[in-house]
Amino acid sequence: MLETADRVVADVARAEEDVRRIAGHGDGVIRVCTQCNTGYHWLGPLLKVFARQHPRVSIHVAVDATDSPIAAVVDGRVDLAILSGETTDRRVRTRPLFRDEMVAVISPSHPLTARRWVRPADLAAEHLLIYASRPEESFVLTQILAPAGLRPDRVSFLMLTEAIVELARAGVGIGVLPRWSIERALASGGLAALSITRAGMHRQWTAATLAAQSDPAYLTDFVSLIIERAAPARSERRSA
Repeated sequence: MLETADRVVADVARAEEDVRRIAGHGDGVIRVCTQCNTGYHWLGPLLKVFARQHPRVSIHVAVDATDSPIAAVVDGRVDLAILSGETTDRRVRTRPLFRDEMVAVISPSHPLTARRWVRPADLAAEHLLIYASRPEESFVLTQILAPAGLRPDRVSFLMLTEAIVELARAGVGIGVLPRWSIERALASGGLAALSITRAGMHRQWTAATLAAQSDPAYLTDFVSLIIERAAPARSERRSA
């Protein structure tokens, strides 16, 4: 009963906040979260662009919903969840955003640079530097190694792209990151990136909103902005 009451109080507080914003001549509010923490890297710059297009719409980034984005949409805690994958949950309406490629990030002196791509078994044999806080959040562990029945010999979880890049550059281990997130590091030299498998390992990012209600026009505009202007989307178009 206490947990239910807490949720009701939180819902009422959010509704009151929306009413205050509308009464203060605001057109609306978008509460947004991303399933993968790397999403917050490219989301920030889009907020400024959207603010110029919709100055009367506020955007709140709900970082606390990162671990359970679909549940947050269904519970009304967020209006938009940006998923780093796809879902079959019928309670949400989905729209494809873009794809990005996960690559192995290594020192140019590493023996694997003689290859054009690496196998999951090659990664499992190395010290992996992974952008995640827990194993179950890792695309590498859950989508690359686990389906092949592999476990890494050694893994370090680092929630900082720059740290993974520098450790990989120094030969401490192999990082696995989205290609778009390391474009500058690759251009400056001292770092190499290899596709994982011959076809590459890609993630399909998806926008999820509540299926039981219509999306306001400004929310649809924000999703369209992500498709057109998000850094990963631009990177994929350049490499296509």
